Amino acid sequence: MAPSPTSRVRLGYVPALDGLRGVAILGVLGVHLFGLSGGFYGVDLFFVLSGFLITTLLLEEHDRNGLVSLRAFYIRRARRLLPGLGAVLVLIAAVGPLFYSPGLVASIVASGLYAANIVRGFGHSDFLAATPGAHLWSLAQEEQFYVVWPIALLALRRRLTERRVMVLLAAGFIGLVLYRAALAGAGAGWHRLYYAPDTHMDGLVLGCLLAYARRRGLTTVSALTGCVAGALVVAAFILGAQTVPWSVGGLPVVEVAAAALVLAALSPGPVRVVLSARPLVWIGALSYSLYLWQIPAMWLTGWNDRWGALALTAALTLLSYYVIERPFRRRQADGKFGVESTRPSERIVIAS
Repeated sequence: MAPSPTSRVRLGYVPALDGLRGVAILGVLGVHLFGLSGGFYGVDLFFVLSGFLITTLLLEEHDRNGLVSLRAFYIRRARRLLPGLGAVLVLIAAVGPLFYSPGLVASIVASGLYAANIVRGFGHSDFLAATPGAHLWSLAQEEQFYVVWPIALLALRRRLTERRVMVLLAAGFIGLVLYRAALAGAGAGWHRLYYAPDTHMDGLVLGCLLAYARRRGLTTVSALTGCVAGALVVAAFILGAQTVPWSVGGLPVVEVAAAALVLAALSPGPVRVVLSARPLVWIGALSYSLYLWQIPAMWLTGWNDRWGALALTAALTLLSYYVIERPFRRRQADGKFGVESTRPSERIVIAS
Protein backbone atom coordinates (compact mmCIF):
# COMPACT_ATOMS: atom_id res chain seq x y z
CA MET A 1 0.00 0.00 0.00
CA ALA A 2 1.36 3.42 -0.91
CA PRO A 3 2.10 5.60 2.10
CA SER A 4 -0.22 8.48 2.83
CA PRO A 5 1.14 12.03 2.71
CA THR A 6 1.20 12.10 6.52
CA SER A 7 3.48 9.07 6.65
CA ARG A 8 6.15 10.85 4.60
CA VAL A 9 6.75 13.34 7.43
CA ARG A 10 9.40 11.72 9.58
CA LEU A 11 8.96 11.85 13.31
CA GLY A 12 12.46 13.12 14.03
CA TYR A 13 13.56 13.99 17.51
CA VAL A 14 10.89 15.36 19.83
CA PRO A 15 12.34 16.44 23.22
CA ALA A 16 8.89 16.21 24.80
CA LEU A 17 8.90 12.44 24.21
CA ASP A 18 12.05 12.18 26.30
CA GLY A 19 10.22 14.34 28.83
CA LEU A 20 7.38 11.82 28.85
CA ARG A 21 9.93 9.12 29.59
CA GLY A 22 11.10 11.33 32.44
CA VAL A 23 7.58 11.39 33.87
CA ALA A 24 7.35 7.63 33.54
CA ILE A 25 10.63 6.90 35.31
CA LEU A 26 9.85 9.39 38.09
CA GLY A 27 6.65 7.46 38.74
CA VAL A 28 8.55 4.18 38.86
CA LEU A 29 11.23 5.60 41.16
CA GLY A 30 8.47 7.02 43.30
CA VAL A 31 6.78 3.67 43.87
CA HIS A 32 9.99 1.74 44.47
CA LEU A 33 11.89 4.26 46.57
CA PHE A 34 9.18 6.26 48.30
CA GLY A 35 6.01 4.19 48.22
CA LEU A 36 4.09 6.30 45.66
CA SER A 37 0.92 4.23 45.47
CA GLY A 38 0.39 4.16 41.71
CA GLY A 39 3.84 4.97 40.40
CA PHE A 40 3.98 1.54 38.79
CA TYR A 41 1.73 2.98 36.07
CA GLY A 42 4.89 4.60 34.74
CA VAL A 43 5.51 1.20 33.18
CA ASP A 44 2.42 1.67 31.02
CA LEU A 45 3.61 5.07 29.79
CA PHE A 46 6.79 3.32 28.65
CA PHE A 47 4.87 0.50 26.99
CA VAL A 48 2.63 2.82 24.96
CA LEU A 49 5.56 5.03 23.99
CA SER A 50 7.71 2.04 23.01
CA GLY A 51 4.98 0.55 20.84
CA PHE A 52 4.49 3.92 19.14
CA LEU A 53 8.18 4.62 18.51
CA ILE A 54 9.18 1.14 17.39
CA THR A 55 6.27 0.95 14.96
CA THR A 56 6.94 4.45 13.65
CA LEU A 57 10.62 3.70 13.05
CA LEU A 58 9.85 0.42 11.29
CA LEU A 59 7.23 2.03 9.06
CA GLU A 60 9.51 4.95 8.24
CA GLU A 61 12.30 2.55 7.28
CA HIS A 62 9.87 0.68 5.03
CA ASP A 63 8.72 3.95 3.44
CA ARG A 64 12.30 5.02 2.89
CA ASN A 65 13.84 1.76 1.64
CA GLY A 66 10.91 -0.37 0.58
CA LEU A 67 11.93 -2.97 3.17
CA VAL A 68 12.92 -3.41 6.80
CA SER A 69 16.21 -5.05 7.73
CA LEU A 70 15.29 -7.31 10.63
CA ARG A 71 18.91 -8.20 11.20
CA ALA A 72 19.89 -4.55 11.55
CA PHE A 73 16.89 -3.92 13.80
CA TYR A 74 17.82 -6.72 16.19
CA ILE A 75 21.48 -5.66 16.21
CA ARG A 76 20.44 -2.13 17.16
CA ARG A 77 18.20 -3.38 19.94
CA ALA A 78 20.88 -5.69 21.32
CA ARG A 79 23.49 -2.94 21.34
CA ARG A 80 21.07 -0.55 22.96
CA LEU A 81 19.81 -2.89 25.67
CA LEU A 82 22.30 -5.63 26.47
CA PRO A 83 25.36 -3.69 27.75
CA GLY A 84 23.46 -2.04 30.59
CA LEU A 85 21.53 -5.17 31.50
CA GLY A 86 24.71 -7.23 31.35
CA ALA A 87 26.45 -4.84 33.74
CA VAL A 88 23.57 -5.11 36.21
CA LEU A 89 23.53 -8.90 36.12
CA VAL A 90 27.33 -9.15 36.46
CA LEU A 91 27.24 -6.89 39.52
CA ILE A 92 24.40 -8.88 41.07
CA ALA A 93 26.23 -12.16 40.46
CA ALA A 94 29.52 -10.79 41.81
CA VAL A 95 28.13 -9.18 44.95
CA GLY A 96 25.28 -11.62 45.52
CA PRO A 97 27.23 -14.06 47.73
CA LEU A 98 27.67 -11.24 50.28
CA PHE A 99 23.92 -10.96 50.75
CA TYR A 100 21.30 -13.51 51.67
CA SER A 101 18.70 -13.23 48.95
CA PRO A 102 16.53 -16.29 48.23
CA GLY A 103 15.86 -16.66 44.56
CA LEU A 104 18.95 -14.70 43.49
CA VAL A 105 20.22 -17.28 41.00
CA ALA A 106 16.73 -17.78 39.57
CA SER A 107 16.35 -14.03 39.22
CA ILE A 108 19.64 -13.69 37.32
CA VAL A 109 18.76 -16.54 34.97
CA ALA A 110 15.21 -15.35 34.36
CA SER A 111 16.35 -11.78 33.73
CA GLY A 112 19.19 -12.82 31.47
CA LEU A 113 16.81 -14.92 29.39
CA TYR A 114 14.18 -12.15 29.31
CA ALA A 115 11.69 -14.44 31.00
CA ALA A 116 11.12 -12.70 34.34
CA ASN A 117 7.58 -11.68 33.37
CA ILE A 118 6.69 -15.33 32.79
CA VAL A 119 8.21 -16.38 36.11
CA ARG A 120 6.49 -13.59 38.05
CA GLY A 121 3.16 -13.87 36.24
CA PHE A 122 2.73 -17.59 36.64
CA GLY A 123 3.13 -18.30 40.31
CA HIS A 124 6.60 -17.24 41.44
CA SER A 125 6.30 -13.50 41.97
CA ASP A 126 6.83 -13.59 45.73
CA PHE A 127 9.91 -15.77 45.25
CA LEU A 128 11.56 -13.15 43.05
CA ALA A 129 10.10 -10.01 44.67
CA ALA A 130 12.96 -9.54 47.16
CA THR A 131 15.76 -10.04 44.62
CA PRO A 132 17.71 -7.20 42.97
CA GLY A 133 16.33 -8.29 39.60
CA ALA A 134 12.66 -8.21 40.60
CA HIS A 135 11.92 -5.19 38.41
CA LEU A 136 13.33 -6.67 35.22
CA TRP A 137 10.05 -8.36 34.30
CA SER A 138 9.05 -5.39 32.14
CA LEU A 139 12.26 -5.62 30.12
CA ALA A 140 11.23 -9.17 29.29
CA GLN A 141 7.81 -7.91 28.21
CA GLU A 142 9.40 -5.36 25.92
CA GLU A 143 11.99 -7.73 24.50
CA GLN A 144 9.36 -10.33 23.66
CA PHE A 145 7.49 -7.58 21.84
CA TYR A 146 10.66 -6.59 19.96
CA VAL A 147 11.17 -10.16 18.80
CA VAL A 148 7.63 -10.73 17.57
CA TRP A 149 6.24 -7.39 16.38
CA PRO A 150 8.67 -6.48 13.53
CA ILE A 151 8.05 -9.85 11.89
CA ALA A 152 4.29 -9.55 12.42
CA LEU A 153 4.27 -5.99 11.08
CA LEU A 154 5.97 -7.00 7.85
CA ALA A 155 3.59 -9.93 7.41
CA LEU A 156 0.58 -7.67 7.98
CA ARG A 157 1.84 -5.08 5.49
CA ARG A 158 2.03 -7.74 2.81
CA ARG A 159 -1.52 -8.95 3.35
CA LEU A 160 -3.61 -6.10 4.73
CA THR A 161 -4.22 -2.44 4.10
CA GLU A 162 -3.26 -0.01 6.84
CA ARG A 163 -6.91 0.52 7.72
CA ARG A 164 -7.37 -3.20 8.29
CA VAL A 165 -4.20 -3.37 10.36
CA MET A 166 -5.61 -0.57 12.51
CA VAL A 167 -8.87 -2.44 12.96
CA LEU A 168 -6.92 -5.55 13.94
CA LEU A 169 -4.81 -3.63 16.46
CA ALA A 170 -7.87 -1.90 17.93
CA ALA A 171 -9.61 -5.26 18.28
CA GLY A 172 -6.45 -6.66 19.87
CA PHE A 173 -6.30 -3.86 22.44
CA ILE A 174 -9.97 -4.20 23.38
CA GLY A 175 -9.70 -7.98 23.42
CA LEU A 176 -6.72 -7.92 25.78
CA VAL A 177 -8.51 -5.55 28.15
CA LEU A 178 -11.59 -7.80 28.19
CA TYR A 179 -9.43 -10.91 28.57
CA ARG A 180 -7.77 -9.43 31.65
CA ALA A 181 -11.17 -8.52 33.08
CA ALA A 182 -12.44 -12.07 32.43
CA LEU A 183 -9.45 -13.56 34.24
CA ALA A 184 -10.07 -11.23 37.15
CA GLY A 185 -13.71 -12.33 37.22
CA ALA A 186 -12.52 -15.94 37.36
CA GLY A 187 -10.44 -15.18 40.44
CA ALA A 188 -7.00 -14.38 39.02
CA GLY A 189 -4.81 -12.40 41.39
CA TRP A 190 -2.87 -9.16 40.94
CA HIS A 191 0.42 -10.85 40.03
CA ARG A 192 -1.20 -12.94 37.30
CA LEU A 193 -2.95 -9.91 35.82
CA TYR A 194 -0.08 -7.45 36.03
CA TYR A 195 3.10 -9.41 35.35
CA ALA A 196 2.14 -12.13 32.87
CA PRO A 197 2.95 -11.56 29.18
CA ASP A 198 -0.56 -12.36 27.99
CA THR A 199 -2.26 -9.89 30.35
CA HIS A 200 -0.03 -6.83 30.04
CA MET A 201 0.56 -6.48 26.33
CA ASP A 202 -2.29 -4.05 25.64
CA GLY A 203 -0.23 -0.89 26.18
CA LEU A 204 2.28 -1.98 23.55
CA VAL A 205 -0.56 -2.84 21.16
CA LEU A 206 -2.14 0.57 21.75
CA GLY A 207 1.18 2.24 20.99
CA CYS A 208 1.37 0.35 17.68
CA LEU A 209 -2.17 1.47 16.86
CA LEU A 210 -1.25 5.06 17.66
CA ALA A 211 1.67 4.92 15.23
CA TYR A 212 -0.69 3.82 12.44
CA ALA A 213 -3.27 6.43 13.46
CA ARG A 214 -0.64 9.15 13.15
CA ARG A 215 0.11 7.99 9.62
CA ARG A 216 -3.59 8.26 8.80
CA GLY A 217 -3.78 11.87 9.99
CA LEU A 218 -4.20 11.81 13.79
CA THR A 219 -1.18 14.00 14.46
CA THR A 220 -2.37 16.37 17.20
CA VAL A 221 -4.74 16.68 20.12
CA SER A 222 -6.21 19.78 21.72
CA ALA A 223 -4.53 21.45 24.68
CA LEU A 224 -7.51 20.49 26.83
CA THR A 225 -7.21 16.81 25.88
CA GLY A 226 -3.52 16.83 26.71
CA CYS A 227 -4.09 18.49 30.06
CA VAL A 228 -6.87 16.05 30.98
CA ALA A 229 -4.64 13.12 30.01
CA GLY A 230 -1.82 14.49 32.13
CA ALA A 231 -4.16 14.96 35.09
CA LEU A 232 -5.39 11.37 34.75
CA VAL A 233 -1.85 10.02 34.79
CA VAL A 234 -0.88 12.10 37.83
CA ALA A 235 -4.07 10.99 39.62
CA ALA A 236 -3.28 7.35 38.82
CA PHE A 237 0.25 7.79 40.20
CA ILE A 238 -1.16 9.17 43.45
CA LEU A 239 -4.28 7.03 43.88
CA GLY A 240 -3.42 3.75 42.19
CA ALA A 241 -2.79 0.61 44.18
CA GLN A 242 -1.61 -2.91 43.46
CA THR A 243 -5.05 -4.48 43.44
CA VAL A 244 -7.15 -6.45 41.01
CA PRO A 245 -9.69 -3.60 40.48
CA TRP A 246 -6.89 -1.18 39.59
CA SER A 247 -5.30 -3.67 37.21
CA VAL A 248 -8.63 -4.16 35.45
CA GLY A 249 -9.97 -0.61 35.50
CA GLY A 250 -6.85 1.49 35.90
CA LEU A 251 -4.56 0.03 33.26
CA PRO A 252 -6.67 0.81 30.16
CA VAL A 253 -7.44 4.33 31.45
CA VAL A 254 -3.75 5.07 31.97
CA GLU A 255 -2.86 3.52 28.61
CA VAL A 256 -5.37 5.66 26.72
CA ALA A 257 -4.18 8.72 28.65
CA ALA A 258 -0.59 7.82 27.76
CA ALA A 259 -1.52 7.65 24.07
CA ALA A 260 -3.10 11.10 24.35
CA LEU A 261 0.06 12.39 26.06
CA VAL A 262 2.21 11.09 23.20
CA LEU A 263 0.10 13.10 20.78
CA ALA A 264 0.16 16.08 23.15
CA ALA A 265 3.97 15.87 23.14
CA LEU A 266 3.81 16.23 19.34
CA SER A 267 1.29 19.11 19.46
CA PRO A 268 1.86 22.78 20.29
CA GLY A 269 0.49 23.52 23.73
CA PRO A 270 1.17 23.54 27.47
CA VAL A 271 1.79 19.78 27.77
CA ARG A 272 4.53 19.91 25.17
CA VAL A 273 6.08 22.93 26.91
CA VAL A 274 6.13 21.15 30.28
CA LEU A 275 7.45 17.87 28.85
CA SER A 276 10.19 19.75 26.96
CA ALA A 277 11.71 21.15 30.17
CA ARG A 278 15.42 20.38 30.05
CA PRO A 279 15.69 18.60 33.43
CA LEU A 280 12.78 16.34 32.53
CA VAL A 281 14.21 15.63 29.07
CA TRP A 282 17.59 14.76 30.60
CA ILE A 283 15.99 12.41 33.13
CA GLY A 284 14.06 10.81 30.27
CA ALA A 285 17.25 10.25 28.29
CA LEU A 286 18.68 8.44 31.33
CA SER A 287 15.48 6.54 32.08
CA TYR A 288 16.62 3.10 30.90
CA SER A 289 19.74 3.30 33.06
CA LEU A 290 17.78 4.69 36.00
CA TYR A 291 15.36 1.83 35.72
CA LEU A 292 18.10 -0.78 35.56
CA TRP A 293 19.92 0.38 38.67
CA GLN A 294 17.18 1.49 41.08
CA ILE A 295 16.41 -1.90 42.65
CA PRO A 296 20.04 -3.11 42.79
CA ALA A 297 20.86 0.18 44.56
CA MET A 298 18.10 -0.47 47.11
CA TRP A 299 19.44 -4.00 47.58
CA LEU A 300 23.00 -2.77 48.13
CA THR A 301 21.89 -0.14 50.66
CA GLY A 302 19.77 -2.56 52.65
CA TRP A 303 16.32 -1.90 51.14
CA ASN A 304 15.28 0.67 53.76
CA ASP A 305 17.73 3.55 53.15
CA ARG A 306 15.65 5.33 50.49
CA TRP A 307 17.77 8.45 50.14
CA GLY A 308 20.99 6.46 50.15
CA ALA A 309 19.50 4.21 47.46
CA LEU A 310 18.52 7.26 45.42
CA ALA A 311 22.05 8.65 45.60
CA LEU A 312 23.55 5.28 44.67
CA THR A 313 21.03 4.91 41.83
CA ALA A 314 22.11 8.28 40.44
CA ALA A 315 25.81 7.39 40.64
CA LEU A 316 25.40 3.96 39.06
CA THR A 317 23.12 5.39 36.38
CA LEU A 318 25.61 8.03 35.27
CA LEU A 319 28.45 5.50 35.28
CA SER A 320 26.41 2.97 33.32
CA TYR A 321 25.05 5.45 30.78
CA TYR A 322 28.23 7.33 29.98
CA VAL A 323 30.87 4.61 30.43
CA ILE A 324 29.11 1.39 29.41
CA GLU A 325 26.00 2.06 27.32
CA ARG A 326 26.84 5.05 25.11
CA PRO A 327 30.16 3.62 23.83
CA PHE A 328 28.33 0.54 22.57
CA ARG A 329 25.73 2.66 20.82
CA ARG A 330 28.43 4.69 19.08
CA ARG A 331 30.61 1.81 17.95
CA GLN A 332 30.58 0.99 14.30
CA ALA A 333 28.49 -1.99 13.33
CA ASP A 334 29.76 -4.33 10.62
CA GLY A 335 30.31 -2.71 7.25
CA LYS A 336 27.02 -3.94 5.86
CA PHE A 337 25.04 -1.74 8.18
CA GLY A 338 27.41 1.20 8.65
CA VAL A 339 27.53 3.31 11.78
CA GLU A 340 25.01 2.73 14.51
CA SER A 341 22.68 5.69 14.66
CA THR A 342 22.66 7.71 17.85
CA ARG A 343 19.82 9.98 16.78
CA PRO A 344 17.80 10.88 19.87
CA SER A 345 14.67 9.69 18.06
CA GLU A 346 16.08 6.16 18.26
CA ARG A 347 16.40 6.21 22.03
CA ILE A 348 13.86 3.47 22.49
CA VAL A 349 13.83 3.20 26.25
CA ILE A 350 12.34 0.25 28.16
CA ALA A 351 11.68 0.67 31.74
CA SER A 352 9.41 0.01 34.51
